Amino acid sequence: MSDSTEKYKFQLLSMTALSEQTTPDWLIPDLLFERQVGMVYAEPGSFKSFIVLALASLLAHGLEWQGVPLDRGNVIYVAGEGAAMMKLRRSAWFLHHRIEVCDDGLFVVPSPVDLTSSDDVLAFIETAKGVENVKLVVFDTLSTCVAGQNESSSEVMTAAIENAKTISRILGCAVLFVHHPGKDVSRGARGHSSQLGNVDTMWKVERNKDALNATLHVVKQKDGEDGQTFHFTATKINLGVYDRKGRERPSLCITESTEKEVQEIDESTRRSDLIAIASAMQDGEKLSTRKVAERVMSILGVGERAAFDRVKQAVPDTWKSIRIGGGDIVAQLRRVEMDKNKHQIEMRITHKIAA
Repeated sequence: MSDSTEKYKFQLLSMTALSEQTTPDWLIPDLLFERQVGMVYAEPGSFKSFIVLALASLLAHGLEWQGVPLDRGNVIYVAGEGAAMMKLRRSAWFLHHRIEVCDDGLFVVPSPVDLTSSDDVLAFIETAKGVENVKLVVFDTLSTCVAGQNESSSEVMTAAIENAKTISRILGCAVLFVHHPGKDVSRGARGHSSQLGNVDTMWKVERNKDALNATLHVVKQKDGEDGQTFHFTATKINLGVYDRKGRERPSLCITESTEKEVQEIDESTRRSDLIAIASAMQDGEKLSTRKVAERVMSILGVGERAAFDRVKQAVPDTWKSIRIGGGDIVAQLRRVEMDKNKHQIEMRITHKIAA
């Protein structure tokens, strides 16, 4: 660090000085305090970036979280990954919330900041000082912001987190890392084990298989209650944006939801999937799960892998009745395990309802 930041390194605070300090309040109730350094991690495709962007947008607009209006503040979002799609993601949020697109105090940096480089960190701080009332800085992802260095190195990760704390002190804001889990998800975030001890709060996001919802678990909250869970639902938003082949480019908007709402959405999705599967099969037909997935992927609007997972999730291992064909035909479906990782889907028509 240069001389301009040395004065922030050490202070001697008496009890009087401590008493005169402002105690940090919740920035996002039950999730993040003012001036904290936190981390959220999840597997790819778990909506972690969408969730963080949604929370950042609520903060930038001073909207409600868990029924409590947030104190509006500006946000700097360092998009080390996914910068090219930020326009679509932000547009989806505005459209879903019926807010006119505007410059709302959420600023995107479309490139990573090397948090192991004093020069890069100082340059970022000087840039950020040009924004008033910065309440939150997001680094998405931590991996891109350590410039490809070894994340298992305690020196690398400690340097990144300590520089984040410097950013927090100088700007007076909270800092949140978006990160990935290790190969063994149960062991937490990827990288050196010192991460958990060095951050103030850590969240884990889990997507409900291929459903459009996810759950955020507060793994650690140094100054509050940990172990809490929060639920989110993703909504597909058509933006009226098309690619060069004329195909529409939708995006997702994440909103908070209750556990009951998530369960209702799951059941609705499962029922729709069962109807699609039954409609794509013939009476008495027996097909591999993969073959069924190939038939329904275009109906579900997903790729083959996602369709395969949804077929497995939707069809139980006992007979399940479902009405198809306008509700006048009752079909039954079941999944039979043939051998390890191989299943077969069976369908039979039990009866037709009289007109």
